[in-house]
Amino acid sequence: SSGINAEYGELSSYMSLKDKGNSFFSKGEYPKAIEAYSQAITQHNEDGDKNELSVLYCNRSAAFLKVEDFVNAEKDAKTSIQLDPQQIKARYRLAVCLSKLGRPREAKDILLQALKSSPQNQPIVLLLGEISEVVDELDQRKSYVELQRGSPALSTFPVLLAYDDVRGRCFLAKRDIQPGELLMRIAPVVKVLEDKYLTTRCNSCFNLVDSSKKVCSDCKRAIFCDECSLSPNFTSIHKTECLILKQLFSNPNFIISDSRDIRLLIRLALLKKGEITEHQVNGVPVVQDTLSSAMALSTHPSKIDKLQIQSFQMAAYNTLKLLGDNPEKMPQFVSDLVTLQSGFLSNAHEISSVLYPSDLWGIGLFPTGAIFNHCCEPNAAFSVDRYGALCFHSLRVIKAGNEALAQYIDVFPPKQERQHQLKQTYFFDCKCTRCSSPHGDGNLLSFIGKNMEECLKIEDEGYRIYDSAQDCEDNQKAINEIERGIKMITGTLHPHNFLFACFYRLIIGLAIKENDWKRCTKYIPLLLEVYYGLFGEGEKSMVIGAEIGRRLFQLWQAWKKLGDVENANKTAIEATKVLKIVLGPDHYLLSIFRLQIE
Repeated sequence: SSGINAEYGELSSYMSLKDKGNSFFSKGEYPKAIEAYSQAITQHNEDGDKNELSVLYCNRSAAFLKVEDFVNAEKDAKTSIQLDPQQIKARYRLAVCLSKLGRPREAKDILLQALKSSPQNQPIVLLLGEISEVVDELDQRKSYVELQRGSPALSTFPVLLAYDDVRGRCFLAKRDIQPGELLMRIAPVVKVLEDKYLTTRCNSCFNLVDSSKKVCSDCKRAIFCDECSLSPNFTSIHKTECLILKQLFSNPNFIISDSRDIRLLIRLALLKKGEITEHQVNGVPVVQDTLSSAMALSTHPSKIDKLQIQSFQMAAYNTLKLLGDNPEKMPQFVSDLVTLQSGFLSNAHEISSVLYPSDLWGIGLFPTGAIFNHCCEPNAAFSVDRYGALCFHSLRVIKAGNEALAQYIDVFPPKQERQHQLKQTYFFDCKCTRCSSPHGDGNLLSFIGKNMEECLKIEDEGYRIYDSAQDCEDNQKAINEIERGIKMITGTLHPHNFLFACFYRLIIGLAIKENDWKRCTKYIPLLLEVYYGLFGEGEKSMVIGAEIGRRLFQLWQAWKKLGDVENANKTAIEATKVLKIVLGPDHYLLSIFRLQIE
């Protein structure tokens, strides 16, 4: 209040304060608007007029919405309605609050009430359409859970499929689950290789194939390992698509190096037509995902760009033409293919090695895997086993009744970066414990220098150096630039500041490319120190267990290359301990790793 009075002098009436609040609001100065409306409310209480007081609460609710304080925005909107039941704007804002707070059914009821007194109110109509879409999707998810809950395959695992409107579909621990336990193993509806691996990795399990094996003589775009070549499921899928792929790759207008998405769509179309079956995997236990489970995935149609939807429609049309069908006579089929493509945007799983995540082998649609919700402090992680099944393992103890949570993105960066990526790709605001805590980012954004202006200046220059090094095509020159950047920010930024981690990650990658193993032994431990500084050591660090296991594996490689047996063995024991939890004790990569250690 002192700030407003100092800037504008004593304001004698609540109307003047209201006008100042409106002025601040229009300029985007929402905290000042909240302060002005609060003073106006205090003064107005002495006067009377409920309708005017309702407007003030309604305005302050709007300001709270702008700063994303949905709890106080909800309280003010409700107070405004109590004072004036005809206050339509307050009902609209209350519906927005309830939606943001994960209560869309309540929001829908509020809007339906508002429409009774204002049936032509366009903002109300539009918001009701959006929220009704959300409620319909929630109903579909609930029905899916009720249908799938009794599945014999699901019952073999230590997690229970459950549902509520806040979390949606989720998996809850049936009992106390220990680190490294298998939570779920899933066979995909479909999966496809990246183009660069079509003739070197098995078209089914994605494992490397011996160079002596022959590529398919017809399409010249598929190869199978010995085990998968004996499976009728795998060979029948390729037999059906082989002629289509041959036709596709012989088209001079088709970009041969960019066929992944169209190959995926061909498989989905053939699956929907009943000409192939879902992609099965060897080994048990396993949940076999189906086309119907894929259709039940969240697709967020209102949040997908219209041009993207048009692109999906065009792809569906072209695929059906390629299959010899007339898409004009199959509108529902086209619509379903668009739905499946939309589902892929935020539900597909990238398939790669945990140890080499940047080396993407392909993508797959595992609807049951998509039920695992995201958390920036996950207690579960997924990997792919030797048969191509998606496996989730517990990273930490999960108490009975608690939710098993995975990660959709790299959870190490600061909150703002994580939130942006989740919103852009998965269309939600994360409200996990870490994101809700004011201390969730530790020292990722901290300085140790005393002059704030100088600290910010050095940080900005540090990020400029980082960006320059990323773009540099000369690896050695980039390494020199990074080390200059590290030296510059040392003593100013906190040792656990995010920029240090950015520099360390980049220089480690470049050092591996240059076979500079000595640099790896210097910077990998420094990167691990930043991780431990944020999450803690031991079980706490397993929040990013896959990343820590990967870095320990790289460190072991470096010591081994340098001939330092003592440090190599010490690191190998530490890496094995972590990877046994991340991958499960029986994962094939772990057995290979053990052999290399020996």
